[in-house]
Formats: sequence, structure tokens, C-alpha cells
Amino acid sequence: FDLLTMTFRFKIDFDSIAMSAPILAEGHIAHIPIQGKGFARQLVLAPVSAMIEIKGNMRQLRGIQYYNPKKVKVNLDLGEAGYYITGLFDNNEHLGNKYRNLVAVIFLLLVNIAVRLTNRMFNENSDMVVEALTPALERLAEAA
Repeated sequence: FDLLTMTFRFKIDFDSIAMSAPILAEGHIAHIPIQGKGFARQLVLAPVSAMIEIKGNMRQLRGIQYYNPKKVKVNLDLGEAGYYITGLFDNNEHLGNKYRNLVAVIFLLLVNIAVRLTNRMFNENSDMVVEALTPALERLAEAA
């Protein structure tokens, strides 16, 4: 915790992370039609590090001072990952096999989007995030 800037900074390490989501795709990438409805599964196999920074200030409510989070920033450092996507080419196996490398590039773009969405989710729900993290942060502050 940086008292001058009222900023918490900490790191959380995960052994692996599994994510899955339904997908609906329609469009073109490099003149290749991509359409379909399916399911995407991602498994990040290597360690994942989340660097979290919470900026805020103190506010007083009913005579008690509280930490008021203003902005939460999360940077994810992802290791090796595997992916599996079904239905991207309307289940056409020939197209799926032919454009496997393109799908890998699309996957990397999706990971980038996932990082941005995670940051956005934390920022938009910073009160909830801080409420969930407050007990650990209080123990950390008491130990300092």
C-alpha cells in the first residue's frame, strides 16, 4: 500500500485458468468468411500472474473513515495456452482444418479482448472487488 498515492498494488498467481464461452461469429477476416455458432474453450496451462492496482482515497461516513476505490487496473501475464473452438465455420471440418492457423490468431485476439474486458469489469465493479478484497487488504495493512 502506497500511503502517499492511496494505492494498493498486489500480485496474484494462478497455476492455470480454464475459461469457456458460447460464440456467435459472422464476418470476414482476410477475405475468409467466418460464421458460425459454437463453443470456445481456453486453458492457460502455464502460470498466470495478475498484477492488480487499486487507486482511491479516504472518505468519512457516519464518523468512520473508509477507503473509497476510484480505479482498479488489472494486468494479466498469460503463459502458454490451448484452445478448442467448435462451430466457427458452421461445423465445416474442411474449413476448420484449413484455417487452423487463422483460428490461432483469432484466439490470441480473443485473449487480448479478455484481458481488456477483465480490466473493464474490475473498474466497473470496483466497489464489489474492494469489498471482496477488504479483509485480506486489512490484514496486509495491519502486518505492515
